[in-house]
Amino acid sequence: MILIIIVVMMLPIDNFTICFAAALIAVTFGAAFLVLWTRYLYAGYLLEWSAAGLAYGAGILAQLMPPGAVSPPMGVLSYLLLAGSTALIVSGIRRFERTPLSVGMTAVIALSPPAAFALGSLYLSAGSVTIPAAIALTLSLTMGGVSLARALPVPHTGWRRIVGWTMLGFVPSYLVSLASHFRQDAALDAAARVAYLSHIPLLLIVYVGLLAMPGARAIARLRASGYRDALTGLRNRAWLTDHGPAWARNGTTVAIIDVDHFKQINDTHGHEAGDIVLSRIAKVLKTEANAFGGEAIRLGGDEFLLLLPAQPTGMTGLAGRFAAVSKSHGELPAWRFSVGIAHWSEDDHGLQATIGRADRELYAAKRARMIARAA
Repeated sequence: MILIIIVVMMLPIDNFTICFAAALIAVTFGAAFLVLWTRYLYAGYLLEWSAAGLAYGAGILAQLMPPGAVSPPMGVLSYLLLAGSTALIVSGIRRFERTPLSVGMTAVIALSPPAAFALGSLYLSAGSVTIPAAIALTLSLTMGGVSLARALPVPHTGWRRIVGWTMLGFVPSYLVSLASHFRQDAALDAAARVAYLSHIPLLLIVYVGLLAMPGARAIARLRASGYRDALTGLRNRAWLTDHGPAWARNGTTVAIIDVDHFKQINDTHGHEAGDIVLSRIAKVLKTEANAFGGEAIRLGGDEFLLLLPAQPTGMTGLAGRFAAVSKSHGELPAWRFSVGIAHWSEDDHGLQATIGRADRELYAAKRARMIARAA
């Protein structure tokens, strides 16, 4: 890839060279995606991105032919390849994110430029046939870029949005080129050539962005796995350390839950029974967190923490929900638990102070229970 960039930089700058360099870059990346797909056959998006690069390169090369050598069917094919490249990039990204592009949107992005060229060839002279097709190609790029640049309910979409905004970056060059067709002006022609030169870095950003997306997702998944407790699937202490400070705001409720005499469960019934107890507690906490838009965390051992973004009245029923799952089930023993609850206040100067108060409430509840039992 570096060799190709060096070769491109050594070539003279004119429209033919720019188009040829763009085709070379697109075909090279298309071949790279094809090689990757042969190793990861399950990744269909790689095949779509490969087809996108090859289609773009072929479409550009077809348009480099002398005007007299390009028949209307060839012209339709060239614009179909260019617009199809956009549709394949967008479709591949949506497949990568498991949010497939609708058939209708794919058809509009891919078919509008060749359709415009075909219709224009019936009513316009040969020299102006490309104008409606170029307009349609601009609209196609705009629709494709907007569909990627806008936010979607999918995590880790930074590179997708970069690709989308970069695709929109092609639009000004096409608009300037169209303007130079309608208005013969030396300054406008020069601006069109300069704008067209932007296709080289824009193409590189698009295809490098596509290459980066799988790696970025793998890194994000690895980072996310480091924030999960292996047994319960809840957030862990590392997550609380990194993300907890953001919860230091008005209304935040902290609840710490601890199983009483958990060691006796392990010693009497085995660690497998203890794991089942912890998993059942985690299930209740996860349901509780989801109901109020909060987070459930396993601090370690038999100690859990709930972070809730408000002071929900439903928290008063938490003890009852735990009681329902703490009863004896088959060979599993019944167990008891203690809860400490605190609400963040400005005097806390951080979430850790709130957690400390909830922890003190927890052990106050344990002491009260021990005193009541002794009495």
